Amino acid sequence: MSKEVDTKELILNAAEEAFAMKGFGGARTAEIAKKAGVNKALLHYYYKNKEGLYHAVMDRLLFDLVQIAQDVLKEGLKGVKLVDGLFDAFFTYAAKHRHFARLTTVESAGGQSRYLENMLRNFFRPLFERACDHINNEARKRRLKKVDAPNFLITIYLAILAYFTDIKFISAIAGYDAGSGQSLQMHKNFLKRMIHNILI
Repeated sequence: MSKEVDTKELILNAAEEAFAMKGFGGARTAEIAKKAGVNKALLHYYYKNKEGLYHAVMDRLLFDLVQIAQDVLKEGLKGVKLVDGLFDAFFTYAAKHRHFARLTTVESAGGQSRYLENMLRNFFRPLFERACDHINNEARKRRLKKVDAPNFLITIYLAILAYFTDIKFISAIAGYDAGSGQSLQMHKNFLKRMIHNILI
């Protein structure tokens, strides 16, 4: 990996955290540059302005999300194995990219939400529709129970996203570290059992 790529990664990582914690309006490029260990001029050399930096952060996150969904759909899985594959991939993604949940929640309420909506519509919606078609086809073949596929997938998506958005709150009310590896596995297993109860 080149020094330029390393520097860009440092900037994007710092920006991702800043946008997640403070939103687009509250994040400051000077603070992001300091966190990344670079000067502000270099940040603006790579990313023209704060909006361009925000777009680069979201592009990176959404590209990874689309890629994992595509990888699962290419495997040719059938029945509940397909749903398990999509669920496992997204849960792992959300656990790895903890800022994704907060970024989408914060920006849905304002900020650069139009950009996020366009990205989701253009890149993620076709995959979402494809996943719905798979579930409906599997139900017609009686490998799954018939369900409202769009609402089913949205509910699972929100169950995962809300957990990572409110992980500190969940830890406080549950009395244990909801972000620990053991807790994440427990929550993942619970959601998977719920999915199986609905579909099988």
